[in-house]
Amino acid sequence: MNQFIFQQFNAIADSLDELDEVMTATQDQLAGLTGARDDLRKESWSRSKELEVLRERLEDYPQLRRENERLHAQNADFEKRLRQILRYTRALGAEMRP
Repeated sequence: MNQFIFQQFNAIADSLDELDEVMTATQDQLAGLTGARDDLRKESWSRSKELEVLRERLEDYPQLRRENERLHAQNADFEKRLRQILRYTRALGAEMRP
């Protein structure tokens, strides 16, 4: 075989070996990137679910706040009425004592 052709075959074989190494490294890098992409996708999905829950809570907040204010007003009314009953009870007790 011609020496020039033999050198060219060796150069091609060396280039193919280098290409194989580059392709293997690229495949490894691609596998790592695919894993990272999947992790980011899962994280994104998780955060979107969290945001949806927060949005629902935010939508419920005004109603909960109104209910809380209503209950505070109701408690204040109960306290007022109980104080009145206590005053009546004390007055009645004072009347009943000899």
